Amino acid sequence: MRRHKMRTITAIAAGVKRSYKTVHQDVKALLDIGLLQKQKDDGFTVPYDRIQTEISL
Repeated sequence: MRRHKMRTITAIAAGVKRSYKTVHQDVKALLDIGLLQKQKDDGFTVPYDRIQTEISL
């Protein structure tokens, strides 16, 4: 999303060749955990430059 600047769920779904319903669910999950942010113009933004994960074994 950072690279292609897709602003709507319809555009994202078309860009990744997935159904609107599936992408809508994915976007909602990403919004819920803070990996996406909704903009005033109803678009979305990615509020980070890098994600680092740590897994304890």
